[in-house]
Amino acid sequence: MERPRSEPGGEFPERKMVKLQLDLREEERRILQEVLDAAVSDLRMEIADTDSYDFRQLLKGRKLALMKVLAAVSDADTTANTP
Repeated sequence: MERPRSEPGGEFPERKMVKLQLDLREEERRILQEVLDAAVSDLRMEIADTDSYDFRQLLKGRKLALMKVLAAVSDADTTANTP
């Protein structure tokens, strides 16, 4: 199955929202947050070093998508479902 590619302007062609629920322990949430933060940072550097306009736009779209996920993970209610 082929992954959807970003269009110029950074948006992905398929804009259907998908509801996703993850049950994570606090340590797992923190690790996911760190991984996403590192990926966003890496994309910032890659965007700065990219000469191709189209590829830069694709990377910007990915960065925005990761930032949205990072915000959701960062804002997650860590007190819900605590054993």
